[in-house]
Amino acid sequence: MDPRKEKMLLRRQHIQRIAHRADPEVGSKLERMLWRIAKWSPFGGMAIPPSGRELYMLRTYLTGEGQRLHMPRSLVMDSDYDVGKGVRPYLHFFKRGDDDEEVHNHPWRVSYSLILAHGYREFRWNPRTKLMEERLLLPGDINVLRHDDYHRVELIDPDKGCWTVFCSIDRLAKSDGKDWGFLNVTTGKYTPWGEFVSKKEAEDGGTTGN
Repeated sequence: MDPRKEKMLLRRQHIQRIAHRADPEVGSKLERMLWRIAKWSPFGGMAIPPSGRELYMLRTYLTGEGQRLHMPRSLVMDSDYDVGKGVRPYLHFFKRGDDDEEVHNHPWRVSYSLILAHGYREFRWNPRTKLMEERLLLPGDINVLRHDDYHRVELIDPDKGCWTVFCSIDRLAKSDGKDWGFLNVTTGKYTPWGEFVSKKEAEDGGTTGN
């Protein structure tokens, strides 16, 4: 089998196992349908952390291009770097909110998140007022995030998680550890995600991703 296709298949199977393990097998009809999509995962996906243990987020790709978004560096082709251009939809399940006190941005020009089930409280940094603005997002609400928006979220009900459809538009740079990061609003220090994650993993084994 072609090494790339083999890696995609293995990753799809890995995500399917995580989805089966994470599924509480309770919830509304909508939630049951979303879990079926996640467990079928026809185009693969990713988990944060990759092991799926103490799961933060499960991402299911809704298009074939999604499989190439996190191809191992040894198998990446030049054409893969443009896969983030245009509109890329994902199904997201959040098992927990953001543990970090720092707020983070995203690597896309703009992205949209449609809340499907449950919801979260968002804390977004306003650089003009130097204040953190809080708002509640519930099913049917849409959260718009631009590249220079910094935020963090807390789930309304951690026992139930939160489902969203997330659409990214135009990744601004390849995933190299520096294309997005974390901002400490008290000190003003910005830390690229690669450096931030390495430090966090050294401290407590945590990880994150976009």
